[in-house]
Amino acid sequence: DWKLAASMPTSSVQPSTSTNSMILKGSDTSIGESIIMPIDIRTLATGFIIGMLQAATQMNEMTLSFVPKLLVMVAVLFVAGHWMLAVITGYTRELVTTIPQLVG
Repeated sequence: DWKLAASMPTSSVQPSTSTNSMILKGSDTSIGESIIMPIDIRTLATGFIIGMLQAATQMNEMTLSFVPKLLVMVAVLFVAGHWMLAVITGYTRELVTTIPQLVG
């Protein structure tokens, strides 16, 4: 398991209990995974449902699977976009403020 903190001297790294600091140290779920999951899961479910309908009706056209997935992605971004932006902004702020501690 790769850890950014392991490459720095132990005296310069201050432990923190926040979620974003755990990401810097290599936690199980990265910031990218937590942000992309809402989009990914809904798009996967939509693709599966459309695929089942295409198999049942024997209509194999690419736009029948692409357009609904695109619409679901836009809807999820519209609903969860504010949360995603807040997570990315918080992570970036914490990353920038911990640079002096990481550098030494």
